[in-house]
Amino acid sequence: MEAELKSLTSSDIDELVYWPDDEELFGFTLDATIGPKGEDSGNIFQLFVCTPKWITTKMINPDLGDFGVFGGELIIVK
Repeated sequence: MEAELKSLTSSDIDELVYWPDDEELFGFTLDATIGPKGEDSGNIFQLFVCTPKWITTKMINPDLGDFGVFGGELIIVK
């Protein structure tokens, strides 16, 4: 089976026009729908996109948010 990306959506941001206030410090949830090529069906994979500075800030100052840092679901961007 060959898989393809069906869609990318986010309940945190408008993924078509989002631009962070601070390009070095941001994080948001992203839902990727992936399924068999040529078919309408797919599975949703929830990821968290963030910067290294976001991880450092959240780990040092947990009062800034209630998001826990996970391993496999992170996409770290610079």
